[in-house]
Amino acid sequence: MDNTIPNDIIMNALPSYYSVSNVTFVGEGYSSVASARTSGLGGADGILRLSGKHQIENSFSANVGVSAPAVNATVSFDVTSSVSRTAVHEIETNGNAYQIDGYTAYNNYAFDVSNIFGVNAGSGNTLQAIGFCYTTYQI
Repeated sequence: MDNTIPNDIIMNALPSYYSVSNVTFVGEGYSSVASARTSGLGGADGILRLSGKHQIENSFSANVGVSAPAVNATVSFDVTSSVSRTAVHEIETNGNAYQIDGYTAYNNYAFDVSNIFGVNAGSGNTLQAIGFCYTTYQI
């Protein structure tokens, strides 16, 4: 019988040796790839609509091994959660062909990471999904 404990269980049981501080709002950002797209002349009413229900995710990254719970405690939202949002954007085409692209919008926060001795050990950032933004152009 194998009595070894898998590494992922050991790592999840260890306390975090890093803490997060100096959280700073950097600004709003947008995904670089469209999460939804439509194009055309519009319907019978001349309205082109982009609509749908999308799962958008928060995220974080750091240049040291800080844990998600340590980041969550400081930024006041769950950096690993996702939310489902319904988005609708429409334009009057006036008989012209248009394209609408939908991108996820984020609040971007930077933070410092300190080790258990309070010494700066690195930095990171987190993205909080807040909704969508759209680009519309004639094609």
